[in-house]
Amino acid sequence: MKEFYAKHKKKIIIVAVILVAGGIYWKFFYKKADAQVRYVLETASKQTITQAISGSGQVKALSQLDIKPLVSGTLVQMKVKDGDQVKAGQVLAVVDQRNAAASLAQAKASLDSAEANYQKVISGATNQELAVNQLSVQSAQNGLDKANKDLDSTKRQQDTLVGNAYRNMLNSGLAATPGSGNTGSSTVTVSGAYIGTDQGSYTISIYATGGGLRFSYSGLETGDGLVDTVPKPLGTKGLYVQFSSTSIPVNNVWTVSLPNVTSSGYLNSYNSYQSALQSRQDAIDNAQQAIVSAQNSLDQAKANLALKQEPATADQIASAQAQVSSAKAQLLNASTAYSNTIITAPFDGAITQADAKVGDQASPSTAIAVLLTNQKVVEISLNEVDVAKVQVGQKATITFDALSDLSLTGHITQIDLVGTVSQGVVSYNVQISLDNQDDRIKPGMSANANIILDVKTDVLAVPNSAIKTLGNNSYVEVLANPPANASDPSGVISVTPPVQKPVQIGMSNDEVTEITSGLNEGDSVVVQTVNPAATKTTQTQSSGGFGLPGVGGGGNFNRVIRSTSTGR
Repeated sequence: MKEFYAKHKKKIIIVAVILVAGGIYWKFFYKKADAQVRYVLETASKQTITQAISGSGQVKALSQLDIKPLVSGTLVQMKVKDGDQVKAGQVLAVVDQRNAAASLAQAKASLDSAEANYQKVISGATNQELAVNQLSVQSAQNGLDKANKDLDSTKRQQDTLVGNAYRNMLNSGLAATPGSGNTGSSTVTVSGAYIGTDQGSYTISIYATGGGLRFSYSGLETGDGLVDTVPKPLGTKGLYVQFSSTSIPVNNVWTVSLPNVTSSGYLNSYNSYQSALQSRQDAIDNAQQAIVSAQNSLDQAKANLALKQEPATADQIASAQAQVSSAKAQLLNASTAYSNTIITAPFDGAITQADAKVGDQASPSTAIAVLLTNQKVVEISLNEVDVAKVQVGQKATITFDALSDLSLTGHITQIDLVGTVSQGVVSYNVQISLDNQDDRIKPGMSANANIILDVKTDVLAVPNSAIKTLGNNSYVEVLANPPANASDPSGVISVTPPVQKPVQIGMSNDEVTEITSGLNEGDSVVVQTVNPAATKTTQTQSSGGFGLPGVGGGGNFNRVIRSTSTGR
């Protein structure tokens, strides 16, 4: 036996595996033939798929307006009460009109004056008016002549003041400054007053001759003289020099600077000179400006005389007409202010909250009543996920909690741009206009709306429970040889398990999913697996996952709150 087993070991193992597999098959499949797995099938068909989003809210008036006066004042009339139906333009109340009436009367008088002036312009000037204008011309000419004389006088006066300040600056602190190489104790004193206008310096040098010591000078002027202890002329412009001794070392030099910027009084004299220059310029500018002003006055007087002497020009007539137009505009403003004291209804509707009474103080910030339009709208609230799917113009169907037998259609007319956050949830108000009005609908009623997002007609679709996913791929299960009674709601028995068939999916709702490729119209797909031996029946759920033949799987689809599908 050992020799036989060793020789046929591989064959014995194969036979054992076959026997074990046969036993397993007998126990779990063939033995339980009376409890076979069933497959519920549905047929892929052409359908209309509708996607919609639901929301709830309330009925509101299309327009709700606080009736406020346009002016402040005492309420003298209150012509409406709660519940009154009013028409556009109907008077609702009146505010004190006394001030507005006075302004209106004044504006009418201003218009009369402007119109009279217009007629005067058209008629021309009188002799008396011409004489007055001629006198104005002569007076303006006299003013111009005087301004010219004043300018000449101002220039002479200011030139003198500037010249004096300049000479004071040049003569401030006159001194002879010894050279750095001078020897001995001799000094030079400068006297007199410099009458020149050039700035610069005199350089004084000592030299010897057969007749004694002499000095020479250069710079602003050149020349020489005898060294003496009495004043000697330094040039021809008013300065003198006096030596302290007649015994002065040869080649000693002194410098006389004009102006002497090192003197203690130089800064004050310089500032005085600059001030004189500025004063001169200011005085001349003022005198020249007076000439310009006098010339303008003369030109204006001559122009006025010319205008009086000639017939009215087109511009004059236009100006007078403009004054009339301005007066009319003021009258219109006054009339508007008067009209603003009368409060009227801007549109047809119903009055509510008419709490004001005669004698109350009214103002533009306080409502005296509320006007509701007769046209109603529905306002619902959507979260941030759903509101991103809707847009103005989309159709909707609306039902009302208080009117169970009423269903209306409408369309979106407004979507909030900014959401409201409550307990971490962002919501947006969406306004739906009703296509038809119903008198039974009242503001404040609860309403439910289904907003239609998309509709596809005549598309191939299968129930959502038929769709399974594996990774990012979608597939359906089909039987290789579906029996003739494939439509049996209890399911059909198949000898072979279903096989996976890849499909491409499109739009879906809560019931069906569009198949864009992978199936043909009339193909049967598995929507439910009924296994009596199992503890439950498996079918596709709306959560993610993957499916295997005969085992429930999942599918990922777009969430839609309400949806409908119609088979063809």
